[in-house]
Amino acid sequence: MAAPRIFTPQLPLCGQFSLDGPEVRHAATVLRLGVGDSLMAFDGKGGEALCQILQVDKRSLELLIEERIDTDRELGFQLRAFVSVPKGDRQRVLVDGLSQLGVSHLHPLLTKRSVVKPASSERLQRYAVESAKQCGRNVVMSVGASQTAESLSNTTASNDAPLPSARLVAHPYGESLRVKDWLDGQSQNQETLLREIDFAIGPEGGFTEAEIEQLVNSGWQAVSLGKSILRTEMAALHLAGLIAATFEHR
Repeated sequence: MAAPRIFTPQLPLCGQFSLDGPEVRHAATVLRLGVGDSLMAFDGKGGEALCQILQVDKRSLELLIEERIDTDRELGFQLRAFVSVPKGDRQRVLVDGLSQLGVSHLHPLLTKRSVVKPASSERLQRYAVESAKQCGRNVVMSVGASQTAESLSNTTASNDAPLPSARLVAHPYGESLRVKDWLDGQSQNQETLLREIDFAIGPEGGFTEAEIEQLVNSGWQAVSLGKSILRTEMAALHLAGLIAATFEHR
């Protein structure tokens, strides 16, 4: 049975260290771990270590690093999601699913037709940490500030690496390219390695035509996800999964 995982923002390379905060209560009360038990600690930045519990009290754990592992479970490129968040608990479903699929950054997206206020960045980030604990990622998906469709139109791809970028916006109407056709075209071009892929998902009422026109004119590719009109979180997870499956081994 795999050792349980806990999150610690600071993970030393070796030796002993102390852990406090909510993770202590989870380890001692929920997981019922005690002296001599093993666990996997990860720092959310790529670090991971097998640790043994040396001491347990109500507020802290004393841990000894037995083996530094630092397993890389990332996609190999930056996958950034800009999503108009759904209502209530579906926001947690969205964050959990995107994290499991390897998305590196999530930004709530505000559009003309958005009616749902995103949960606080702190809460969404906690959801991302919990997801990383469950799925085995050692890099926690970053939840950033809300963006608008206009801000996406004014943002160009970063220029800090020699590889190209791609930007997709889900739009089920008009002359949108089928996402499968776009993915097939990219996967057949073995000479093109994308360093980052951005995708945008609008609210359940969709983007306005003016927003789509503005995004397309600024370099975003409109893609259709199929014949059905998907809920916001389903559209985001569907597109993220297709992208990850297509490019993760390149």
